[in-house]
Amino acid sequence: MKCVKINGVSRLVKNRLSAKPRPRGRPCWQILRQTNHPNKQKILILTRGWQAAKSLVFPVHCASCRQACHGSADRLLICTTCEISLLRHRTSSCPRCGLFSQAASRGEKSSLLPANCPGCSQRKLWFDATLALGPYRDELREAVLRSKRSTEEALTLSLGALMGRRLGPLLETQEIDLIANTPTHWKRRWQRGVQSTELLLTGIVSQVKLPVASRLLCSKRFTKKQGTLSSAERFRNVSNAFRVRNRRQVQGKHVLVVDDVMTSGATLNELARILHQAGARKVSNVVLARGQCSS
Repeated sequence: MKCVKINGVSRLVKNRLSAKPRPRGRPCWQILRQTNHPNKQKILILTRGWQAAKSLVFPVHCASCRQACHGSADRLLICTTCEISLLRHRTSSCPRCGLFSQAASRGEKSSLLPANCPGCSQRKLWFDATLALGPYRDELREAVLRSKRSTEEALTLSLGALMGRRLGPLLETQEIDLIANTPTHWKRRWQRGVQSTELLLTGIVSQVKLPVASRLLCSKRFTKKQGTLSSAERFRNVSNAFRVRNRRQVQGKHVLVVDDVMTSGATLNELARILHQAGARKVSNVVLARGQCSS
C-alpha cells in the first residue's frame, strides 16, 4: 500500500507494480505445499478427498479406448493398457532417420546406423537426428489415422503428451533452441478442420519445456496427399512447397520439427533443407510413428 493524492484527497492504494504476482499454471494445493499455513495439512487432506470424490463421480476416460481409468481429471491421458499396446513394437532405431530395425522386432540382435540404414542410404538427408514413438503399424498406425480427424483432438493432445513423457529425457539432452511443427496448407486445414501436428506440439511442450515457434514454418502451395504417391513422387511433390517465416529466428539455432508420421521423409527433409538455408545450425525431428521406406 502507498499513499497518493487523488483530486486533492490522500488515499491508500495498492502498489500493483511492486506486488509479488501469484504463480500461474499450478493448482492451489501445489502452491499451498510451499507455504506455512497453520491449517496446511487439513486443507491438503480435504483437497485429496475432493479429487478422489470427483474422480468417482466424473471418472477420467482414456483418450484412446475411452474406458474409465485412474488418473487426474485435470489432464488428458492414455491408460496404461493402451500405452503398452501403442509402444509394444518399439525397438532399436537409426539415430538419424529413426527407422526401426526389423531384425530387432523379430527378437534378433541388430542395430541400425546411418552407414547401413536403408533410410539414410537412399537420398541425401538434410536433418541430423530423428526420434519416433514407435513404428507405423497396428495400434499406433490406427492412432495416427484417428489423430487426423477434427473429432479426435483429445487423443492427439494425449499422444503428444505421451511423446513428451517417453522421449522427453532424450530431447532434453539435445540442447534444442526451438520446437516447430510441420505446416499444413490452409486448404487442407479447412478440409480436415484440425492441424494435428500443432496439437502434437502442444502435448509435447506440456511435458518438456522448450521454446515454441508454432508459426515458424508455412506452406506456400497446395500439394497432393503424400500417401497416394511413390517415394520419388513424394520428394518432387514437396519440393519448394514451404518457407521459413522468420529467418533471423533460426540462425545458429538447433530446431526440432514435429510431425505425425514419417515414411519416405520427404516432407521433413525439405523442411530441414530450407531451415539449414535460413541459417539453422542443426535440425532434428520428433514423430509419432516411423513407417518403412517404400519405393
